[in-house]
Amino acid sequence: MLEYKFSTSQHSQNLFKNNIVPRLAYVQDINEYHQNLSIKHSHSQFLEIIHIIKGCVIYEINQKHYRLTPGDTLVINPQQIHRISESSKTLSAIVLGINNLQIQGLAPNYLIPLTVSPIISINSPFKDLQPYFLLCRNLAMIHNKDYLINNPQTTLLTSLITIIHNLCKNANKSEKNENTVSERIKYYLDAHYLEDINLEIIAKNLHLNKFLYLL
Repeated sequence: MLEYKFSTSQHSQNLFKNNIVPRLAYVQDINEYHQNLSIKHSHSQFLEIIHIIKGCVIYEINQKHYRLTPGDTLVINPQQIHRISESSKTLSAIVLGINNLQIQGLAPNYLIPLTVSPIISINSPFKDLQPYFLLCRNLAMIHNKDYLINNPQTTLLTSLITIIHNLCKNANKSEKNENTVSERIKYYLDAHYLEDINLEIIAKNLHLNKFLYLL
């Protein structure tokens, strides 16, 4: 039997302004291509988090395109104009609409800064978010409209939001670190292009592991 345990850690409590807990406003299943989702639209007071279970989809957000495959998760902040530009016929996804979200340092109902990538890949350190989404959907079905008020979903939702917020933040830091390494290598090559250079020399002078960065 599978068992999932969720707890509101001190970190989760510190994440939310004045300890205000978010609310799950709606849950939507996408089981195939929906024509209305291809129309550009935005949500003024809702955050949407989309998790891909099966198939592939391309979302357009503020004129940028993001391709998602099974296991990927997409965050769409309020006021962001978005639509599905392409999708496979096998598409299956869960959409969580969230409001009453107050994260320290962010606008109301924003989960991540606009400077951070909105995609959490299945290859992220926390590889499987799907149980959270399935439990949110199942609890919503059980409670029907009562899932709008406080119930066991609150702990589940705050846990999911905390994980996604941290994953996006850490992914952004990793991306910045990778860019810094690339720039260091470029500068070294520019400065020593007349010399006899190999991977060992670059790794030694830049204090890098050649198996991580240079192969």
